Amino acid sequence: MTVSDYIKDFLSRFGEVLESDVADICGIANLGADDEYCPNEHMNRIEYGIAKIGARINGNATSISESGFSKSWKEDSFRSFYASLCKKYGLKDELSNKPKLTFF
Repeated sequence: MTVSDYIKDFLSRFGEVLESDVADICGIANLGADDEYCPNEHMNRIEYGIAKIGARINGNATSISESGFSKSWKEDSFRSFYASLCKKYGLKDELSNKPKLTFF
């Protein structure tokens, strides 16, 4: 399985996966899309790439309906996954609705 195939398969549970998203994740992770996927070596780098562009991925389609066939994904599940990645990698959660407190 290639890195690109893995990213598409992994993210498909959250909604539509765009080629540009896969390319950006690969670029951030410093991996080639056609590289052979190795979980021990690539998972953290791919997760970091997903976290870096997660706010954009969340804007992808969450449901599709065509000729009597429909499929939908839970947006909240991606938000939870994205929030956990942001926490893990120390990034700002761009999708959080939690109020921000600033102390002076």
